[in-house]
Amino acid sequence: MGWVSPTGHAGTAPAWAAPQQAYDENEATAASWGWGTPACNYSGPIVLTHDALQCTKIRFLANPAQSDTVKVELYYDGAWHEIYSGGITGAWQEVEFSEVTTSQMRFTFHVINVFAGSSMPSLYEVDFWEVPPPVVRRVLMDGLVVVAT
Repeated sequence: MGWVSPTGHAGTAPAWAAPQQAYDENEATAASWGWGTPACNYSGPIVLTHDALQCTKIRFLANPAQSDTVKVELYYDGAWHEIYSGGITGAWQEVEFSEVTTSQMRFTFHVINVFAGSSMPSLYEVDFWEVPPPVVRRVLMDGLVVVAT
């Protein structure tokens, strides 16, 4: 297994331009938050999706020029869970957590830079770290089935 890109987006705020560019395997393109958000406010969320997978970390590449912090959440067990809230370096950043089954990640950016009345936090790429599902072995002992993981 290893790094796996999202395969879609859902429920993404309409001000996100080209959300598919956050998972197009091209670090030169980006999903960008639209125009008009005043400085010191938050972007709407961008939600990136994949079929359910076992995951122990995510990574992202974002532009720190327009945003100083980002909140990253994963959807599992029927709810959103914050896994990271902190700075943006401009380099790949990894966030590790206990193994979960997830199908969505969500990013919200704090806007700090406004140019000509516009702001454009940019998310270049994101990936899930997929781990293999647990191996289930069945052993027949004296007519009983014993399941070991």
